[in-house]
Amino acid sequence: ILFFLFYVAIAVLYALRHVLLILFVSVLFAAALSGPSEWLHDRLRLPRGIAAVLIYVVAFAVLVGVGWLVVPPLLGQVAEFADRAPQYAERYEGVRKAYGELRNDYPALPPFDDQMSRLGNAILDRAGERAASLPANLFSLFLDLLSVFVISLLLVTNRMRLRGFTLSLVGHEHRDRVAEVLDRSWARIGVYLRAKVIVMA
Repeated sequence: ILFFLFYVAIAVLYALRHVLLILFVSVLFAAALSGPSEWLHDRLRLPRGIAAVLIYVVAFAVLVGVGWLVVPPLLGQVAEFADRAPQYAERYEGVRKAYGELRNDYPALPPFDDQMSRLGNAILDRAGERAASLPANLFSLFLDLLSVFVISLLLVTNRMRLRGFTLSLVGHEHRDRVAEVLDRSWARIGVYLRAKVIVMA
């Protein structure tokens, strides 16, 4: 019976892995937002929810700014790649000639054109599959990001209620110690994630 229950629990966790991942990421984001939102709440008297939304807006603006800086050079590199197409064609012919010489020594090798045709077909098939699934993947990503945004906001605004509910499940003699551990853990996670964001920047 214990083995069966353990198997069912593992199966349920595996089936809910995507939901649990979103919840885990939301908790991390909420921990990272708690410190700045508390600072804005204490200094500017902003509600915690509005402070968290403001932080999200600033972060999104920073990402848009980074994209604005990155996209033009990327487009320039694509144009440069197109300009160098004749050079790549010459390299292709050189590779084809070298492969032909190698095939003279090893006749078991398949023809170069067959190899390239097979490779090109595989790339086109994979690109077609990705292009066909792109809208669904983008919509799924949008829903995941929206879920993380909403859940993290709810955690930030209702953290004290959740803390009180958690402490209500603990005996009176242990509540002070559990409250200290919860507060320190939450603060440490938030500091760690904010430090990681600084390192990434």
